[in-house]
Amino acid sequence: MPSKKELGVDFNKPIRIHFYYDHLDKFDRSNFDKSAQDMIFKFYQADDQMVWETGTSKTNQHVDSYDEGKIYFYLENI
Repeated sequence: MPSKKELGVDFNKPIRIHFYYDHLDKFDRSNFDKSAQDMIFKFYQADDQMVWETGTSKTNQHVDSYDEGKIYFYLENI
């Protein structure tokens, strides 16, 4: 994961988060967002209450195994 500095986001200001997922086709992508957000903000030791908006949340591609699953994200201040 990129460093906080590499993200270029002020975690003290409102944030919009975008998600793209590589996942098994049996999963409902919309259920991933909150768990992914919690994981990302825990990693950066930041308060996810600054996420005021979810922008894009899409399937990037379906994969054949759990090991191939990935979460892509982009944070921006709003």
